[in-house]
Amino acid sequence: MGDRAGRKAMQERRRALSEARGVVGTRFMGARKELTAQVREMVAVAADTVREEMSEPSFVREFCATLKYGASKAVMDRTCINATLQILKLVGEERRITVEFIHSLGASSEEQLKGYVEAAKSVEGASLHDSAERCIAFLEAYFNANPQMRRAGIKRLGGQLPEAEVVSG
Repeated sequence: MGDRAGRKAMQERRRALSEARGVVGTRFMGARKELTAQVREMVAVAADTVREEMSEPSFVREFCATLKYGASKAVMDRTCINATLQILKLVGEERRITVEFIHSLGASSEEQLKGYVEAAKSVEGASLHDSAERCIAFLEAYFNANPQMRRAGIKRLGGQLPEAEVVSG
């Protein structure tokens, strides 16, 4: 999935930071169920100490930086991505990620994205003529949402724009 060198670099960074704090022998990969069970036991026995140690601002910043790096395009670690999304949901920021994702697909709103999906689904099993008509309707909607792409799209299809319809972009 992700970049093996990036993962190794992230592991080395975490290992170096752990050793700098005097923590040796930390498990970075594998045995997640065992580690989760040990963490639950530790919290059950010493919740106040865990809260005090884990909520230090410097540790929280380091932890967030590690998750962000792991979830970045450079690494794309699935565990970091999932943890980051869970945290964003818990702090009420999941909507921002959803909006950015919708925009990255070229849609300005969730409704517009739904329209794109419906247009694509409606073409399944249709005649060639109906498919072409639906494609044209899709392009009209797309060019209205992305006017800077109109000129290049129409030229690519072999058409010409009348001067009155030329959109600057």
